[in-house]
Amino acid sequence: MTGRVPRAGCAPAVWGFLIFASAALGAVYNWTGNSTNDGNWSTTTNWTSVGGLTYPGSSDDAVINDPSPRSTVIVNADRTVRNLSIGDGMDVQLDNNLTVNPTTTPGTGKLEFNGSVDLWHASGSTKTLTAEWMIVFSRDQDYTTVTTEASANIVVGS
Repeated sequence: MTGRVPRAGCAPAVWGFLIFASAALGAVYNWTGNSTNDGNWSTTTNWTSVGGLTYPGSSDDAVINDPSPRSTVIVNADRTVRNLSIGDGMDVQLDNNLTVNPTTTPGTGKLEFNGSVDLWHASGSTKTLTAEWMIVFSRDQDYTTVTTEASANIVVGS
């Protein structure tokens, strides 16, 4: 024997740690808008991720930057994500509240607008997009607009 620890003896502990660590990091979900039925946040076919077909949750990052084939994302129930990036030409219909919630990981709780974005709410009580940080980038370096219509609000900070 050469004094090496057999692989099989330590593999379960290592794999358990790696699975736990990857779950704690969350996943990145990209909006595709590919559902044939609707533009709802909770429709799994509107998103892609490494983790499979589902929609982003509280430990995940959501990237909404592809307006084709569907440029309107409907927040159809109260939702929470770790970070949110919304690209140029996208519309977010706040039928419910959307929270970008920071975790203990540095750099989380970011709401990024990359170009011109329209936030709106059709009717009823006020709905809010809440984040710890808001970052606005201009697509063409001349201007960026973030429009809120009707009873849609953006709240930044605590």
